[in-house]
Amino acid sequence: MKRIPPFYSLVRGIGVKDVYHDNAECPIAKSVEEFYRLPGTGKNRTHCTFCAILNESFDSRGVNISSPLSPHPEG
Repeated sequence: MKRIPPFYSLVRGIGVKDVYHDNAECPIAKSVEEFYRLPGTGKNRTHCTFCAILNESFDSRGVNISSPLSPHPEG
């Protein structure tokens, strides 16, 4: 899991919305240079959709639950 402390930027990179990021694997977060990153979630900014999707791919133990090779409980 590549969760990082949340940041936002006045420079969007390749993004089209004013959002905050918290996943290092997000392509939009990657497009914002470190120099332009401000700590926190910013005022009235929503969570980046890509970061949210990437964050949901992992369970609380950091196991990738979207992988077909992940162990699944017998049910």
